[in-house]
Amino acid sequence: MVRNLGDPEVQGADHEAHVSAESTSAREESWFSGSDAHARWPLNPGRSAEQGSHSTVCLTMLPAHHRLRASRDFVVVLRSGRRGSSPSVVVHALTDPDAQTPPRIGFAVSRAVGNSVVRHRVARRLRALMRSRLPRLGPGTSVVVRALPRAAAASHEQLGADVDAALASAGL
Repeated sequence: MVRNLGDPEVQGADHEAHVSAESTSAREESWFSGSDAHARWPLNPGRSAEQGSHSTVCLTMLPAHHRLRASRDFVVVLRSGRRGSSPSVVVHALTDPDAQTPPRIGFAVSRAVGNSVVRHRVARRLRALMRSRLPRLGPGTSVVVRALPRAAAASHEQLGADVDAALASAGL
């Protein structure tokens, strides 16, 4: 039944409904259907979302005392150090036999390697590989690892073999 607002019964009537703010039958669980859920949240909250086809590898940072960070240090190693290359990386190494500092490593991954996501992935992979090779480097050694465009498509094993070949080629 449709009521007209001009109707005398409707004009004097209370138009607000008195509804309790509390639900009389509380639901046990709240849920969203699959179409209403967030697109990036996993459908099964007990399990994390898949992040790709690659296997999980521990990718930890190099300790601060093993990092080559200053621009002038990079320039000195690149200009004065020995150079070794492989298909996916170039290694520049400079050893100061008098220095008793721990080995330091820097990374250079240019835009030629790929977009930001690809460059950061390559840098993380190189950092993990070089962290495992720290014991091979003597005190006073500074190394700059420069990624070439092929590094983006190289497998972890191939990248490791290329790093080893470049280190050997540079005399380390």
